[in-house]
Amino acid sequence: MVVRDGVTSNMFLLFFEYWRDLTLTMPMFIVSEFGFLVSRNLIAYEQSNFVLNHITSYAFALNKLMDIEEDVAKLVRSRLLVNNMGSNDEIADMINTISKELLCAQFFYGQ
Repeated sequence: MVVRDGVTSNMFLLFFEYWRDLTLTMPMFIVSEFGFLVSRNLIAYEQSNFVLNHITSYAFALNKLMDIEEDVAKLVRSRLLVNNMGSNDEIADMINTISKELLCAQFFYGQ
């Protein structure tokens, strides 16, 4: 608690008041069987060569955002994902499979 001019303010609440208006922006991902195969191949390429980890970082971030089908549904509603596969559960499994044992030495979206 901080007291200024006789007014008590909670620094914890002030911190979250600041973060309330921030928005996470990421490129849209269209989920399909073809997109799954291309993503896996691009990640394999990035992991085996000395190139920037754009796709690997994106897959890593998506994996952190979703674990179950309800998470996928929220991302579809927010227009981050376009579901061309059918089931949200399939997408969650796909992202978790792509990201399994993924090494992301330089996270591209950390800026």
